[in-house]
Amino acid sequence: TTIMAGAGGNAILRGSIAWILQIRTLADALPSILQPIATSGKMSFVFFLGGHVVFLLLWLPFWLLAFVVSEWGVYSLAILTVFMVGRAVIRLIAFPGSSYRVSGEIEKEFA
Repeated sequence: TTIMAGAGGNAILRGSIAWILQIRTLADALPSILQPIATSGKMSFVFFLGGHVVFLLLWLPFWLLAFVVSEWGVYSLAILTVFMVGRAVIRLIAFPGSSYRVSGEIEKEFA
């Protein structure tokens, strides 16, 4: 037997499908600027490929660096970079005058 027997089909099945189609999804809650991306297959594919290109461009330097230093060297350099950038940002927030650029701007303003 088929699920949709006859011209009218099964009323319970049609009602269940209609109820399921009314359930709100994550795509319905997206901001209006993102809805065309979620609802259009072509746009989704373009953004999917773009995301992969960005990922590959971010990954490529680490892959090339792994030929110079080992895999553990790449991990160590990544952790060291995060530490040094974080330290510089915290120093800039805590002591703005310690930056030559900020102190130069302050001197220009009061000169």
